[in-house]
Parts: sequence; C-alpha cells; structure tokens
Amino acid sequence: MKSASNPARRLSLSGLRILAGRARPAYSRTALAFLSLLFTVRLHVQAQDTVRWIGPKDKPAVWAHVRAAFQNELEPDDPRKTSPVMAYSYKYVHRIAVAGDDALVLIGHRETEDSKYADYFSAFNFNLRTRTKTPIADATVLWVWKLVRLARFDPSKVPDIVFSYLTCTECEASQILGAFRYDSAKHQWALRKWQFAKDKWWTTQEGLVTWADVSVSENILSFDCIYGFIPGSAALDNLAIRCREVTETDKGRRHILDSTLIYSYRTDHFGFRMVASAEEQKQTHSELCLQSPRSKFCKP
Repeated sequence: MKSASNPARRLSLSGLRILAGRARPAYSRTALAFLSLLFTVRLHVQAQDTVRWIGPKDKPAVWAHVRAAFQNELEPDDPRKTSPVMAYSYKYVHRIAVAGDDALVLIGHRETEDSKYADYFSAFNFNLRTRTKTPIADATVLWVWKLVRLARFDPSKVPDIVFSYLTCTECEASQILGAFRYDSAKHQWALRKWQFAKDKWWTTQEGLVTWADVSVSENILSFDCIYGFIPGSAALDNLAIRCREVTETDKGRRHILDSTLIYSYRTDHFGFRMVASAEEQKQTHSELCLQSPRSKFCKP
C-alpha cells in the first residue's frame, strides 16, 4: 500500500518559486491557498474546548498530514517477522479526533483488504504541530471498535469519546464500554480510569463489561447488562448501568445478583454509587429502557 505523499514538501517548493518571483500570478494565488491549508493543518485546527472528527473529505490536508506521519504504522506486516502471530497486510487510518493541536488517531488492522474477519484497532496520540506520536496505554488492541457518543463526565471543556470494543474474537469474549479522555494539562488523550467495585467483576479500571460470553463458564448461567446516559448536575452526563448475573451453586441452587450503578462526577473525581432505593431503581430502569427498548430488561 502506497503512503500519502508529503504536502509540506510540495508546498515549500511552490513557496520558494513564489518568493523568487518565477511563478505566474494565477499559480501564486493557488500556491498561497494551499499554503494556507498547510498552516491550518499545523496551527490551530480548532479551538481547544471541543472535539471534532476529521474526515478525508472535509479536511483532506489534515488527513494527508496524519497518513504521512503514520507511514510506518500503515506498512503491511512481514509474515516472516510476525510468525506464528497473524500478519496483517491491510492497515488504514480509521478515525481522527482533534482537540486543539492534539489528535486521537485510530489505526485499523485487517488480515487482507477483502477479509471478512473482524478488524482490530490501535489508538495513538499525535500532535499536529510537532508530529510527535505515542501509542495510548492499554488501547493498542481494541477489537471491533465502535463509537458510542461524546459525553461530558467531568468539568473538562473537551468531552470524552465513549466507545465499545471486544476483548478478542473467536474466543470467550467480553464487550467493554470505555472512553478516551483528553488531558488539557498534558495535551494528550488517554483511557479514562473507571472506579471499580471489588464484588462486581464487570467493573474494571479500563471500562465496564456490558456483555460477556459465559457459555463455557462453570457456574455463570447468564449475564445481561443495559446502560445509558442520564443528565447530571452542571450540564454533565451520568452513566447508568444495570447488570444481572445468574449463577448456580454446587448444590444446584440459583443465585441472582441484580445491581444498578450510576457513574457521575462528584466533588473532584468520577466514580460510582449504588442505586439502592426502589423508587430510584424504578426511575433509572425506566430511563434506560427508553434508550434501549429491545433489551431483555425492557420486555413486558
């Protein structure tokens, strides 16, 4: 797969011709227009108080700039070097999200371009000015990554990017709900850390388990979850999740653990609280069913 050519080099040559007075006026206007695009790539793609998805059609210069910077990551795997691990011959830029000069870049990996097997994705930080790139910790292998929505979980000006992914494919997989959070002080993206409960295995620091293949489990008969976003204080978003786990004891007795948690920003941290009262449970479950009416929890 050929990498994108470097627009900066082409434009710099055009600029030199303009400065030397050897370019025709019409060509000068064209070159200056492209130079303006280049500066748009390098300087202030947008204000640092929001997040915007960049596409190859609406911001072709930014897209080409990122592709050129990730040329090595987009190179096909050499089977001789990856064996016995699967070699991925098709890699591509999947999504680009930008806050200020800091981009979140998702690189997709596929066995072959026309393969029907699932893709996995790797997340990177990339600064549009300095061209500095670093992989995001714990986000280098995200199977079947899907965008859920943007959400404001804390007072930060830039909203989180909430997404789901599978831990693996063709295995006893789990689906995780996670989020990328922008740190304005460090000027970089990172996985949001979630508070977890020791007695609820489906809460982890990297995210919340919203589905799991329990077909091979020795004692878990079923596991179902429903989640949704509900308004919080100060125009922030809360995330509510309800999970029901049915297990079987050694004596053949069934045990049902049905829990509802609400994640919200309180004082100075983002954490959860248990929904204990029957009235709040009923209200929360009703709101969740409005968002996911096909859930098992919402059937009459």
